[in-house]
Order: sequence, then C-alpha cells, then structure tokens
Amino acid sequence: MARTENAKEDAPKPREYRALKRAAQEKVTSARQDDVEFQLECEFVLRTMGELGLRAGEISHMRESWIDFDRCEIHVPEHDQCNMGDDGGPCGYCKAQAKDSAEKRDITYETALRERWKPKNEHAARTIWFGWDEDLVELIDEFMYKNGEYLHSRVSVNRRIKTIASECEMVDKDEVYPHALRAHAAMYHAKKGMRAYHLSELMGWSNIDAAMDYIKMTADDVKTEMKRVHNGARY
Repeated sequence: MARTENAKEDAPKPREYRALKRAAQEKVTSARQDDVEFQLECEFVLRTMGELGLRAGEISHMRESWIDFDRCEIHVPEHDQCNMGDDGGPCGYCKAQAKDSAEKRDITYETALRERWKPKNEHAARTIWFGWDEDLVELIDEFMYKNGEYLHSRVSVNRRIKTIASECEMVDKDEVYPHALRAHAAMYHAKKGMRAYHLSELMGWSNIDAAMDYIKMTADDVKTEMKRVHNGARY
C-alpha cells in the first residue's frame, strides 16, 4: 500500500529540497546508464513530482505528446494507450491495475486493460503549467528532446527517488518517497498563496479538503494577514 499517512510531516523542508536537487544534478550515478543521462532522469523525476505535483504513474507514462512547449503546459490525458511494456504492449503496472479493476468492477481483464493507461481519478486528468520557472522549462525541454518519453517502469520512479535521497546527507532517506515529494509541491504552492480550488486542480485531488489542509498548514498568523489585507500598518 502506498505510504501516505505521514506525507505532510515527511515533506522535505526548503533547504532539504534544495539539497535533493543538488544530489540529483551532481551526485547520483548508475552502473547501467551514463551518469549524465541518469542525473537528468533523476532531476526530471524529482522536480516534476516535487514542484509540479505529478504522481509516479503519471511520470512513468509521460511522453512528449503530453506537452505543449509553446504554452509550457503538461496535459495529463484521460486515457493514453500504454505501450511501455517490453513487448510494446501495456507495462506491468498497467497490467496489475487492470487486473485489480476487473475484479472490482466485474468486467473482463481484456476490457480493463484496454482502458490503460489512465490517471488515478477523473480529476487527475489536468493541465499543469510549468512556465513559472525557467529552469523547469529547460529541464523538461531537454529531457523530452533527448528521450521523447519516460523510458522506464513505474517502480523505477521510486528507485530513482531513493537513489537521490541516499546521496543527500541532509535528509532521512526513509522520509523521501513519492507522496512526500507531492506534499512538498502542495506546500510550496500553498505558501505562495495559491487558492484551495486551484491547488486541488493542480494536484489532481478528487475533493478540495486536502488542499484546505495544506493551506491551513502554511497560512500566516492573523496579524500578518491583517497587514496584507490593509496594506501594512500604521503602528
């Protein structure tokens, strides 16, 4: 089962997240891949999850056709036929999801498999703008120019996150995982002042309650808010 119960508490602090970015850019190595390519891949996984709030399954199925580079937008589709398996068919993750869906919905496995890939819920099909950060624009552009899509399995996303955390002395590697990085994204944008409805849309949540939790966690105290509303204070 996905670990979610402590994601808010485990979300990297700003300095910790900066250290994770440095580890992804400079320290990670791979016995199977060129180090420069692997570092680009690790940074792509870390930042699309930790700053844009993408889920691991979304990252592992992302391809260049999802991206409008002129508008700096990622369009997570309602459905995108998975061909990420070794045989050019659905990947292992999609097969497992299809099996589970078939059992729960009393439909055939083949019918469920034809629906894959699809996002976690109907709200997860969304548009994510990344033009607010020039480094993100360059990163996503470079990654897709060189690869055209994410080339590995769903579980590889988790492995890359663990590899990054293992090379970062500032964090507890057991507290760095997909939900904690998504929590970092939610906290970052909530702290910047994003409203609950828009935060919920960005993260692909099925209701607004989760967004409200993050906004409450990052809200300034009453005096600070009063000063903002009244454009400063006389005393």
